[in-house]
Amino acid sequence: MVGNYKYPHPDEIPSTVNEALKVLIDIIPEETLAKIATMDDEEIWSLHVGLGTAIRNQFGLWDGNSPLLADMAARIGSVHPDDASGELIRLLRDKVSGQ
Repeated sequence: MVGNYKYPHPDEIPSTVNEALKVLIDIIPEETLAKIATMDDEEIWSLHVGLGTAIRNQFGLWDGNSPLLADMAARIGSVHPDDASGELIRLLRDKVSGQ
C-alpha cells in the first residue's frame, strides 16, 4: 500500500498533524484511501511496516527536533516515532471514513 507516492520535499515536511493528514490524503490514491477507511484497528496495524515506515522516514519523525512529532506529543503525550506514525494512520482512517 505504500506505492510510489510523491512525498513532500524535505523543506516542505508537515509540521502539524493536520498538515500531515492533508499531505497523506493528497498523495495516497483514492482507492487506497477507500480501503483504509474500512479497516479496523488490527488491519490498521498491518500498515505499520509499509505506510508507517514511509511516514516515519518521509515526514522526519526520526529527527530529534521534528515539529510534527512535537505536535503529536502535545496531542497524546510523549510519543515514539512508531507510535506517531500509527496514530497518524488511525487519524487518517477516521478522517477518510467520516468519523
